[in-house]
Amino acid sequence: MNMNTIEETIVDDNQSSKCQEFMSQLEQLMTCSTTTKESKKQVWVQFISLWCEILQIPSTDAQTWYHECARILPILLKSTSFYIIKKELFVARETFCACISHFNQSHMKAYLQLTTEQRKLAENRIYYTHVYHLLMIATQTTLSIPFLAIEDRQFIDNHSEFVITLIESVERSMSEQCQTIEQKEHALGVINERILALLWNLSDRTVLIPVFLKCGLAKQVVMWLSQAAMLTDKGRRPLISIAYNIGRHDEGGDELNKFGAIAYIKQSELFKI
Repeated sequence: MNMNTIEETIVDDNQSSKCQEFMSQLEQLMTCSTTTKESKKQVWVQFISLWCEILQIPSTDAQTWYHECARILPILLKSTSFYIIKKELFVARETFCACISHFNQSHMKAYLQLTTEQRKLAENRIYYTHVYHLLMIATQTTLSIPFLAIEDRQFIDNHSEFVITLIESVERSMSEQCQTIEQKEHALGVINERILALLWNLSDRTVLIPVFLKCGLAKQVVMWLSQAAMLTDKGRRPLISIAYNIGRHDEGGDELNKFGAIAYIKQSELFKI
């Protein structure tokens, strides 16, 4: 047996061992009691930690774990009463930071950089459920985090590259099909709708607006509003709200005025939203 074969065998054994460990932990979580508020929080936080470990591995090396996590996610959201426990600051902060940090992984970031059509390819579909839930869960937890603590604001600032990736994802979808005035009722896609929902909630925290200005969101949202006639009602609504949120900050208002936002906002308000 040559050295390459030995190394491959060791890697395979390690992967197999890790797989068994993850599967065992997932199975154990599913049997844990969630009858009290404390037990619900404990199970949820444990799952978030385990989910973090699993998503650090590209799906090509962890398909079984990805599929199993995707299967139990909706179950745990219900059994742990996520929409209730996420109102507690500790749970909200732990969950939010974990969800956003997932996108530091190169393979997760790469998914966001794909076009809408590329995301539909068989080899990329495995990421869809995870990215959808990461964005949805992060969006929900922002409602319980005031971002008044310096470390919370610093966390967003440290992830400004992620914010830019989100903005670029929406822009890519706009550019794909909103090139001509004839294009009507263009749907941005579920992932981009989730991205806009997250930006909407985060921009509602006025203390975070300087980060979004640095990432170019003000200019970009004005450009999107200029194309709003080509979008569905669902696509237009968050754009107007994001612009309003930015405008509540003095510097944000100045930035929006620089790009002529008022005219586009008034124009967009003529549509049913």
